[in-house]
Amino acid sequence: MGGFNNPILAGIIEAYKLNIPLKEIRIISIGTSNSLMSSDAKQNFWDWKQIALLFRRKKFAFSKWKPQFNFFKETVLHQAKTILYQPPDTANYIAMMFLKSSTGKSLNDHIIRLSPLIHYDTNTPENVIALVKDLYALDMDLTKDEEINTLIACFNAWKNGRIYNQPIEFKVERNNDLLFQQGDKWYQDGMNRWVSWEDSERPVN
Repeated sequence: MGGFNNPILAGIIEAYKLNIPLKEIRIISIGTSNSLMSSDAKQNFWDWKQIALLFRRKKFAFSKWKPQFNFFKETVLHQAKTILYQPPDTANYIAMMFLKSSTGKSLNDHIIRLSPLIHYDTNTPENVIALVKDLYALDMDLTKDEEINTLIACFNAWKNGRIYNQPIEFKVERNNDLLFQQGDKWYQDGMNRWVSWEDSERPVN
């Protein structure tokens, strides 16, 4: 729950404790994907909230508990997902800010985050939206062949620049469009930076 299933922050702290110069630290952070709340989920949550408020104000006698219960259930589920997803992502952001403030270097000199972002917005092609919706519907324990095939399709779409790469800092507009602020928007962008790091460390003949 503290986010240490993403070891980026703990790793930097350990390196700092061992007196490794922070300016020399370069991190490749590889994830297994994360998802942002979909437009459909947002609308569903909003609808249950409005129904619950209506029943609370009018004090309907019949089935009064059901809208309240459904709204409560949706609230608890979203809170649980926040615990699952947000601490690991927060670790990326804190690590970025710590290295940036300690060394004066930019994000691109320190951290590469490679992980599919399960999200669609107004810029996403229709066929990719269908895939993302299938990914949203998956549970955490996948056992069926079609579920595994959906994961493979996710990887291929991410690698080919059809699904976003996970940013380290971003904003989500009211229409669910994603604004990238720090990090690589596409898989290939991150891979290109990784190769450039390796090239810069090769000895010159």
